[in-house]
Amino acid sequence: MDAVTEVKADGLTLVAGRDYTVDAAGRTVTFTAAPTVTDPPTNNTVEITYSKANAGAMNAVMDCPYAAVCGTGQELCAVVGGAPSAPNLFYWSGTTQNGLDITYWPIINYNAANGEITGFGKQYDQMFVFQKDKIGKLTMATESVNGRDTMSLAYSGVNDGIGCDLPRSIQLVENNLTFANTSGGVYQVLSASAAYENNVQCVSDKVNGSDIRPGLLHDLTVAGTGPVCSLDDGKRYWLAVNGHVWLWDYSISKNSDPIWFFFEGLNACALSVRNKSPCLFNSKCETVRLSGQVFDDFGTPFRKAYQFPVRNFGGYDRLKDVLSVLFSLRADTPSDTKVIYETDYETRTDPVNLTVAGYDRLTDRNLEVRDLSVPRHAAAFRREPRCLNIRHFSLRLENDTAGNGLNVYDVEIQVRYAGRSR
Repeated sequence: MDAVTEVKADGLTLVAGRDYTVDAAGRTVTFTAAPTVTDPPTNNTVEITYSKANAGAMNAVMDCPYAAVCGTGQELCAVVGGAPSAPNLFYWSGTTQNGLDITYWPIINYNAANGEITGFGKQYDQMFVFQKDKIGKLTMATESVNGRDTMSLAYSGVNDGIGCDLPRSIQLVENNLTFANTSGGVYQVLSASAAYENNVQCVSDKVNGSDIRPGLLHDLTVAGTGPVCSLDDGKRYWLAVNGHVWLWDYSISKNSDPIWFFFEGLNACALSVRNKSPCLFNSKCETVRLSGQVFDDFGTPFRKAYQFPVRNFGGYDRLKDVLSVLFSLRADTPSDTKVIYETDYETRTDPVNLTVAGYDRLTDRNLEVRDLSVPRHAAAFRREPRCLNIRHFSLRLENDTAGNGLNVYDVEIQVRYAGRSR
């Protein structure tokens, strides 16, 4: 034993040094006067409470990098797991008369998952356990032992084919756990039942890319060389990896057909929300605040581009002529956007950019953009690319000018069918 914390005789607490002495090395307690014998004699009149540290058991809990709160209502406990010494074990705290006690960890409160634990996540009233190649869940049960309620947690599988090896990618997006791994991209948990084969759905198929055209999956496979972090700001799921930021805007799209955005030059090592705006923190202790209402690049230009998907306009039986393209841009933000046309035969840049003066319409010396009126609607432009007898057509918008935005509301492509394809 390490120390004696309390000694009682006949229900009375004795004073150390006056009523008894302790020899911890010899594991003995010596009384100054022998405790009295009751008449009639009874057992267990002397109670000695001692403590002994268990470094292995303590480190198993303290070294766990992942933690969560499991349960609902008054039945709560803290859960930790993934310690290097026992990566597949998880532990849960005990309860006292005051309920959840984060300082009380009974040595018997542990269980094992089917693999190395990489994180926890709560979806509705279900606690999920993430592993590198699978997902499980914890089921809580309460039983009374000697008049005291104790909790137990049992592990069961949810999906044995998809897991999470990037713990900092786990977020709760619209009450569905969303995470990423290096083998398949970004996934979302749809159900806790193992009976459904599609209880975990990939939401990054569109942007995962390929060997010819690397995308999100390429960034995830090299994620071990840099930090990976994520954020849910209530409207968007942010994933910063490999010096890039991938953003799923679920406020304008569903998980069945997600819309993703891609950003370069944002080497984020942490993400957070400050004053209702997403903030990125990099390794240089710099903070970048992103706002949907205010555009400011602090006088330093950075690459801004948007690539439209390739269109075939209904099939390959007929050739097409692209007669005109209508653009709608935000009118209160300066913009000088380059338009690039891509077809089967060429890649061509429109000679006239899409120019919006924004709120600085009186400072520009170009009389074509000087205006005293207040913009009430989007700025509209019409371009005639005259791409004739084509099968495929795509657009690319670019703007690398400092102090300029790339805010495109709508693009309408007007096409005419030409002769049949041979």
